[in-house]
Amino acid sequence: MCEHTGKRFDGDRFLQERNSYLQTSMDILAKRFGEYDMRYEPVPYLPGETYFPWYGRDDEEIMVCVFKGGQLHETFHRHDFFFFNYAWEGEYDTLSYQRDNLVTIREGELHLGQPFTGYALRGNAHREVTIVGVLIRKETFYESFMPLAAGSPLLDFFVEPLHDPTAEQFAILHPGVDFPIAELLGFMICEYAHEQPDTQELLKSYALLLIEYASRQYAREHDTAAPKGECAQMLAYLARNVGQVSLADLAARFGYHPNYLSTLFKKNLGKTFTQVVSEQRMQRASVLLQGTETAVDKISQQLGYANPSNFYKAFEKHFGCTPGDYRDRSRERR
Repeated sequence: MCEHTGKRFDGDRFLQERNSYLQTSMDILAKRFGEYDMRYEPVPYLPGETYFPWYGRDDEEIMVCVFKGGQLHETFHRHDFFFFNYAWEGEYDTLSYQRDNLVTIREGELHLGQPFTGYALRGNAHREVTIVGVLIRKETFYESFMPLAAGSPLLDFFVEPLHDPTAEQFAILHPGVDFPIAELLGFMICEYAHEQPDTQELLKSYALLLIEYASRQYAREHDTAAPKGECAQMLAYLARNVGQVSLADLAARFGYHPNYLSTLFKKNLGKTFTQVVSEQRMQRASVLLQGTETAVDKISQQLGYANPSNFYKAFEKHFGCTPGDYRDRSRERR
């Protein structure tokens, strides 16, 4: 019995109401999807190609979209954001970068996409499909979410387009019982359909979980084991906390004396702890400069540099140019 109301909790009724609320929320987002002003724009560095810019509000970092229907025939295009498309019900086809590469996304599968890789969705007019998409601004991903993928093979997939604008990678995951994808997406659907002042912050928390689970599933499906050995585990931890961990912090976390840890790095990696941290900072700086418009001084802060001038010196020593020149050159390559 419920102590406060004296009424017995009716679990079946609660689940029915919850499912009804989810279905109503999906209907709201499906209607909203048809009202978005999605316009193809030309890609400056790829003649004849088009892309979708971010079509959410300026104050949104996460969007949750629902498509329902069978009439699905997009023009081949690129997009300026990350997406996680889940085949909630039914199946659909997608063209990857190569226009003749048709891939079927079946019910229960998750399709991952990076900014500016090409694709087009295809549906069957005689077969209904429901697709739930989580869209993430690329700046938000690189600044807030990328650390979670650090040390994971999924990171290579996420950052590939920065080095190769015509990257043809695509990833399809097959979530199992230990990947609660439907539950996570259900929370996000209901939250986004019934927006509150703190909705974006809540969606970011759910998106972090989604990326964590996706990273685990990606490693499993690509036969990639978790980091092994002391140094591998420490490197993964450093990658997730770049610029925030000292040698003493790392030693304390893994239960070693700092002197032993320093010797271990030099013996197994041929590098000092300081050299390893510097390399990881430069790798992260490269991604942030290419993938975002974040100010250089802010990037230096995110990487743990107390003085921006120290970041400029370290960057120029590593890459042979200033951060500003590096960013300009990456734009020219596109």
